[in-house]
Amino acid sequence: ATQAQGTTQLHEWMYEGRLGYIHELSKMGAKAHIIDQHRAEITGPTELSGTDVSSLDVRSGMVLVISALVAKGQSTLHEIQHIERGYEDIVNKLKAIGADIERVE
Repeated sequence: ATQAQGTTQLHEWMYEGRLGYIHELSKMGAKAHIIDQHRAEITGPTELSGTDVSSLDVRSGMVLVISALVAKGQSTLHEIQHIERGYEDIVNKLKAIGADIERVE
């Protein structure tokens, strides 16, 4: 949604509070805000900048991985155990398709 033209609304109807990654996207320069506990809005396209962000769960982690790959500059993603729990060998799979990504301890 950060790279799409116009405004996108995201709806998370199952669970409250699953949109915390919107704050992390904002750190990268996204024009994004939380409307309420179930909805967020993102306006694009926006050039994202690399920065330090933290994964809150498996879904938000993958949102941040993809955003970091699009961002200019280096990003560091913390709390990656959430991503590794849901996506086996994700770093090597992304490298295989040309992503500039590495796992550091």
